Amino acid sequence: MCSDPLRYIIYHRRPPNLAIGLYIGFILFILSSILCPPLVKAQIRLTSLVPAQTAICVGVTAIPRLECDALVTLYESTDGAHWLDNTNWLTVNATISPCNWHGVVCETGFVGQLLLAGNQLRGPIPHAVAMLTHLTHLQLANNQLRGHVPLVVCDLVTHLQTATLSHNELISDNRKVKACLDLLDPHWAATQNVPPANLRVSDITTHSLTLNWTPILYTGDGGYYEISTATTLTGTFTVYGQTLDKTTDHYQLDNLVPGQTYYIRIRTYTPVLNGAPREVWSEANQMVAVTQATSGKVLVIAYFPADNDLSPYTESILRRFQIGTALNPNVQVVFLADQQGDHNTQIFAITHGIITPTQAVQAQWGSDELNTMDPQVLTWFLQYARSHYPASRTVVALMGHGAGLTPEVPSLPTESAVSAAALTTKLPPALPQGHEHTPGDVTDNGGYLSTLGIAQALAAATDNGANPFDVVFFDQCFQGNLDVLYEMRSSARVFVASPNYAWLVAAYQKYLPEFTPTAAPEAMANAIINLYQASLTDQEPNVIFWVRSADITAIENAVSQLGATLQAATQNGQDSGILAAARNSQYVDTTQCGRGNMKLGPPDELLGANSFARNLLHTFAIGDSLGVHDAADKVVTALTTVHSLARTGNPYIAPTNFWDYTDTLTILAPLRRDLTQREMLAAKIWRASIYTSTVPLNAAWVLTPTLMLPIPGSFATTRDGQWDDFMATWYTNSLRPTIGEWCHYMPPPLVTSDVTETLALTVTPMVNTLQISWSKTSNDAATAYWLLARKTDNRNWMVLATVPLTQTNYTVLQPATGNSYQFSVVAEDETGLVLAKANAATYTAPPPAVDKRIYLPYVQR
Repeated sequence: MCSDPLRYIIYHRRPPNLAIGLYIGFILFILSSILCPPLVKAQIRLTSLVPAQTAICVGVTAIPRLECDALVTLYESTDGAHWLDNTNWLTVNATISPCNWHGVVCETGFVGQLLLAGNQLRGPIPHAVAMLTHLTHLQLANNQLRGHVPLVVCDLVTHLQTATLSHNELISDNRKVKACLDLLDPHWAATQNVPPANLRVSDITTHSLTLNWTPILYTGDGGYYEISTATTLTGTFTVYGQTLDKTTDHYQLDNLVPGQTYYIRIRTYTPVLNGAPREVWSEANQMVAVTQATSGKVLVIAYFPADNDLSPYTESILRRFQIGTALNPNVQVVFLADQQGDHNTQIFAITHGIITPTQAVQAQWGSDELNTMDPQVLTWFLQYARSHYPASRTVVALMGHGAGLTPEVPSLPTESAVSAAALTTKLPPALPQGHEHTPGDVTDNGGYLSTLGIAQALAAATDNGANPFDVVFFDQCFQGNLDVLYEMRSSARVFVASPNYAWLVAAYQKYLPEFTPTAAPEAMANAIINLYQASLTDQEPNVIFWVRSADITAIENAVSQLGATLQAATQNGQDSGILAAARNSQYVDTTQCGRGNMKLGPPDELLGANSFARNLLHTFAIGDSLGVHDAADKVVTALTTVHSLARTGNPYIAPTNFWDYTDTLTILAPLRRDLTQREMLAAKIWRASIYTSTVPLNAAWVLTPTLMLPIPGSFATTRDGQWDDFMATWYTNSLRPTIGEWCHYMPPPLVTSDVTETLALTVTPMVNTLQISWSKTSNDAATAYWLLARKTDNRNWMVLATVPLTQTNYTVLQPATGNSYQFSVVAEDETGLVLAKANAATYTAPPPAVDKRIYLPYVQR
């Protein structure tokens, strides 16, 4: 997950103690921006009211085409095929029009009445009903309509004379929607058979869990709440018990197993509906909680070097740890966070839902600002957590941008050694430490945690693997690379990583209830990838996997042997088949600065080992003389030990591209053999030139090619394996060791609810600043606003700040002359779901003033 820093335009007097909230909501699309220099006013309502056009409505003239499409959408959204009476619906001919469909009454060429009460409609109320702009009577009572009522219901208030919505399963957290529903049907809320809200656990013991909730308003017609449980994430629920009636607000689960994770489901049952015997079950409200174990603890060590553009996420992640530990008393979290600015490196101890700031950093270092890109800081933190909070299981979460397959560059180029032009014109960030836009601990002169640096810290904290962690979770981009994982293979029993983009889900409130003292490392890792992927949509395509340490070694051995056979095949003139296999394989988007930006394919340097090996199986025949087919088959077999989940789709950061990457571990790709140095640099391909066991070596920095930087360490794969030997043979031109640009993004996951409210946002230039203002959300479930920004030539949104719900404006410094930025804001609930979103407003800084004065020549007489 990776992003173009915008920190230099942030106005530093931002409000303190930014509200707790969860990270980003989804900006579905930008309709337009209205730019009126020097003022920008962009207030556009984003809706999805217009129904899809259907063939059924072609040629319909009795009512407008839009109304006909809206009726079809209603039918399809509410299971029209199983209505009690759907006479004539979806039938159009010479004698039948939508005005002849059951329950539809037309008046003066429009749909005037929709009379479908007691007709077994099931599902959500579709947004398309707002297209029935001449509707005067709406009868939908006594159905099974369920879910959140969309905000567009308020569009009906102005023309509806009567409406009945009672005895359904409708809910709303939005104050505007509730007010509109009260106007349409004052008694609607008191008759909805919905699950109880605010489900929570108030007391946890070794053998019991006490549940609490808010009872529903519909307490008549009998009924109760049914409580069911399961003991696995995908297990079958078994009914545990039921309450006496629907006024009850608590329930205790007894005789439970100590230290067991329980998945709890509660739903409402009503046996009589509106005086008629008819059983009705609501949808279920669910939660998870863990009983107290009789012995043992799970230690979660989380390291978040967010002294960069990730800083706004810190408080929301801290809140998620708080929620997770309240659900699982067996987990102790130790969280080190370093936010943007000085004097804010701090360790928090979190258990039983209580956050306790510590003075451990100052006590050890005599300072409250550390360089969290320094491997020694990470080493100390891991050792500190282990020694102060002993546990039977330990999970390490390394959060941040992720460096992937990058070298160690210990010396820092000074500004005097680099031209001013190189520092200002080469954006996004370059890899070497010390550069202004290098991701990392920017307060401490820049930096990044390299692969070797992380491995050094993990080795020191585990006594060189003698006391490994149970799980190491790389909550970062590009860490699912074979060189990365092999480097630190002895530091953990199981590793979790993503080979491509890792969206900043940070669903730790979901992960923690899965961590119990008796859980196997594989089970905890499996829970992480399942819950991570379930938190995304297909607009955030991603791969995440877990693999055992021992299996990493087996995979490296297989890849090494494949490298040896490919080296022989290359020397034997069979390079065309190898190149074809590589080009047809799945690539990871690593050339984000170059022409391949946001696309999966060449010239990206990292490809999926599995897809490459499988392509080689088709290229080289069984029993080929060099053994390529057999070696490739062994790679495929070795990779079956990798457990993965994948999402494919059109990423919102590049909606015109389809990402179908599903492979897992990546390796350095054999690209076109005769690449020149210039071509490699133009395509931002540089890793192959330093992929060697021969160290130390000097590499040129692409920002200033005359500046040479030392690389003192090599990857273990180059020392132990033969893939680097194959790569050295593969390229026909001598590659000058080069350290290239590393453009990193960390796109936030933007997952919206189906009833997202629209906010209006404006950007107003002030003296040297921009005033960003937005309308207030009316959704009671929202916890905070998230302010988003991006350069108009950048596809990635980044988070400027989290803002409390009491605040609806924010100030940033004006961008430099000629720069253009977009701003938006979202409101989220405690689960990270976007409940409200604003339009994207654009501000373009005016060009420099042109001196139009006329200068007359000076003539001396």
